[in-house]
Order: sequence, then C-alpha cells, then structure tokens
Amino acid sequence: MVFSVDDETWQLLLKRDDYKCLYCNAEQYLAPAHYKSRGSGGDNSLDNLMLLCWDCHRKTHDGKLLVIRINKHFYFRKEK
Repeated sequence: MVFSVDDETWQLLLKRDDYKCLYCNAEQYLAPAHYKSRGSGGDNSLDNLMLLCWDCHRKTHDGKLLVIRINKHFYFRKEK
C-alpha cells in the first residue's frame, strides 16, 4: 500500500526539515515522507511525518535505524 501527502503538506515538511534527510543530511533522493506511526493509526499530519532520503527510509523499514521523537526532537539509533 502506498501513502502520499498533498503538495501543501509536502512543502511544509521540506521547509520544516530544512530540505534534507534528518538522519544523514542528504539533500538528494528524498523519500516522499516517512510516517512515524502509520501502523498505529497515524495520519498525514505534519506531526506524523519526517523527511528522510530513500536509503535512510529503507533502513527504518528494515529495522536497521530506529527513530524516536521526544518533544518535537528526533533521535536516531542504529540497530545491529
């Protein structure tokens, strides 16, 4: 299943996350959006999205990169 965000939300996400991947700072090959809590009933709101490059996005889904958000700050932990 593919989820997408509308253009307005995408532009707000780009601006909020400074037009780069929040983990590796890549400015190219950005994934459309990463849902922090899609499986647990998350939505397309800006608070439920983060900007990642395709490589880091894949790592989160493969369980190699854990993303934690505390008080509007993102923290990452590489998993073995």
